[in-house]
Amino acid sequence: MINRRCDNSFNASLVIEELVRNGVVQFYISPGSRSTPLTLAAAENPNAIKTICYDERGAAYAAVGYARTGKPAALICTSGTAVANYLPAVVEASYDRLPLIILTADRPPELWECSANQTIDQVNIFEKYTRRNFNFPAAESGYPRESLLSSVDYAVFTAKNSPAGPVHLNFSFREPLISDDEVNDISDNINKWEKSGIAFTQYSAGNNIPDEKTIENISAKLKNFNNIIIIAGRMRKSADSEAVLKLSESLNLPLFPDILSRLKFSSSDKVINYYDRIINQGIQPQNPDFILHFGGPVISKALQQYLERTNPPNYFLVNNDPVRIDQGNIVKNRIVADIEYFCDSIDLKTGSGEYLESWAELNIAAQSALNTHLQAGDDLSEIALPADLLDIISSDELLFLASSMPIRDFDMFPLRNDANTKVAANRGASGIDGVISSACGFAAGNGADCTLVCGDLSALHDLNGLELASKIREKLTIIIINNHGGGIFNFLPVSGEEHFREYFSTPHNLGFENAAAMFGLDYYKPANRAEFREQYTRSGRSGRSCIIELITNRDRNFEEHRNFRI
Repeated sequence: MINRRCDNSFNASLVIEELVRNGVVQFYISPGSRSTPLTLAAAENPNAIKTICYDERGAAYAAVGYARTGKPAALICTSGTAVANYLPAVVEASYDRLPLIILTADRPPELWECSANQTIDQVNIFEKYTRRNFNFPAAESGYPRESLLSSVDYAVFTAKNSPAGPVHLNFSFREPLISDDEVNDISDNINKWEKSGIAFTQYSAGNNIPDEKTIENISAKLKNFNNIIIIAGRMRKSADSEAVLKLSESLNLPLFPDILSRLKFSSSDKVINYYDRIINQGIQPQNPDFILHFGGPVISKALQQYLERTNPPNYFLVNNDPVRIDQGNIVKNRIVADIEYFCDSIDLKTGSGEYLESWAELNIAAQSALNTHLQAGDDLSEIALPADLLDIISSDELLFLASSMPIRDFDMFPLRNDANTKVAANRGASGIDGVISSACGFAAGNGADCTLVCGDLSALHDLNGLELASKIREKLTIIIINNHGGGIFNFLPVSGEEHFREYFSTPHNLGFENAAAMFGLDYYKPANRAEFREQYTRSGRSGRSCIIELITNRDRNFEEHRNFRI
């Protein structure tokens, strides 16, 4: 398992084996020469899962998707601009606190700053977007191998623990990159480590447990208020989501679930699924005087603006992550604590239910209005897509939503069906790039089939991701909403400007049938909602990854959204 042929090979084998012992088993590898020792070490490790990606940008986004399971993914690339292509995904992972281990090969220091080929300044290239940066000298420099192992252990621990995020390990390799020279200077510590089968350094992480006084104070405060709203922001642990739902039910309080909270599709009568549409139309009940916000941010701009406008005198935000979540500067109390533990510990009286009832009535009206809209016709509709898809998607199918309109529509127009669908999206930096690759990684990390919903510009931005989709073990169904441009821009003030069409809506006449054929994917193009449901179901039975292209009209979609009324 440990290659002792030469210093480069030996050290690279130590790194890969130590990552595997720390539970980092998925490696996304892009071809290159300088990274040969790392690539061969991964290839020769029987416990490492290797995925070859032609371009580094797509590889990094696949790793981001995989890391959404909470398990770190590792990246391997050669020197030069290959490294720079990781940056967009590193930014996403940093802002959404996803564990990535970035292994980059580098030229040795004597080739820096002298116009040597394929040599750039890679040290700290990702700067503040990484949690730690390690720059390792060339293998034959005498750098203690115990320190190499210890650094890998620390890197994994840092990447996984709050605030989680990317860690960069940069390795200088001198030529010859591989040779048949036997390594002889191996210490007893390394020999013992090799035989042990465990990581060199063992780390144990604890939980953020709030002190009793904090629990007592918030319990006492809550008993003095009636207009209380519970907000469920982004949460990755089902136990946290279940605890928040249980809390709202036991306290008889309205719960506003974000699409990434795992609670959006709940049929609980405490869950206000359509709060965005209610607030957007200005028909909400009395302003809240107390907010209990669990988890990360919310997608709904209407809710964010509503909270800033009403500025509740008591705003408690509870999350296990210490990162600041307060774009409106309205959070009055920040509690860094385990969400499940906090919910189970809180001691509150059961509310009267009057405030919940006022919100619930409006929620029922919104559901009724959506049902009426869905029954109005069979034309393909971006408003109808969430309900149509959620009605037929398999209970164990994953759902990945692209930024821009898809994730907003699923947040605004969900179907209340109590589905346990696991939803993910790239909302750390909310870019449209790398979405196909991310969905592939998300499917691989969960070991489950996945449906991706994205716009045409997002799909065009990551066409290389189709190659990865064609070879992953899991089935990826890619629903592309093709409204021939950037449909979200129709909702912005710039839509009335003279140069809007050319510079913002970016019109095109492209389709995706040939792209599907190029990468060996099945292709469907339904003409109406009934055909979509039939073809989606048929594609599921086939077991093959595919593209389902939905042709919609941007202007009509804008009018549908604007005219929707409760």
